[in-house]
Amino acid sequence: MPKVTVYDSPVVTVWVHPELKIVHSQIHKFVSGKEFQAFLMAGLDALIKHKATKWLSDDRSNSVLRKEDVDWGQANWFPQCVRNGWKYWAIVQPEKVLAHAPMERLVEEYKNYGITSKFFSDATAAMAWLEQQPCRLSSYVSAPSSASRVQDRGPRGHARRRVGQYRGPAEGHDHPRKDRQLQNPEVRAGRHANSLKVRSHQEDTKITKDARRRTFNHGDRRSRLCGFLCVLRVLRG
Repeated sequence: MPKVTVYDSPVVTVWVHPELKIVHSQIHKFVSGKEFQAFLMAGLDALIKHKATKWLSDDRSNSVLRKEDVDWGQANWFPQCVRNGWKYWAIVQPEKVLAHAPMERLVEEYKNYGITSKFFSDATAAMAWLEQQPCRLSSYVSAPSSASRVQDRGPRGHARRRVGQYRGPAEGHDHPRKDRQLQNPEVRAGRHANSLKVRSHQEDTKITKDARRRTFNHGDRRSRLCGFLCVLRVLRG
């Protein structure tokens, strides 16, 4: 299937390769502001629609990214790309050397979220590298239908594992849902808060039990002492 144009302007063009699961953007001249946001969101829509996992950025004709554009991309475009399965990024570096440093910083930051990136000097090599990378959907085996699970039973009634049954993530690939949960700072903070609550509850329970044990032991000693005094009175009487 040939590539499909999803955004086209004198400044930038965006295509999608549906079979290869690749979004391909090419900047013709310096882009910023509304145009920058528009082409990124068009690429995001194509990534979601075609379940793409790879992005080729041909930035040879671009210049140094403005801080406002970088901040907007970090807050609006990048999180949605990660949530929808983006995994591989091939970058054709800008011809202006001053523009290399901001891109390199983005690559280092995106690495923390599971994005594998690589720089190239031409788009052909970048496309060839992306084609060699696995697609997300090919790393998982689809679950069988409920009917096949019922029919395939072992001698003791336990379900056998079939060829089509989901077996967890492939080697070297994290589960995307677990990935997204671990990458979300709010989820990590929530888990930390829950662990602190559980630990605090356990400590309070232990303190309460120790206090009850001390009270019981103290009362037991008093009762034994009273009994001993009663015996002495009887003996003296």
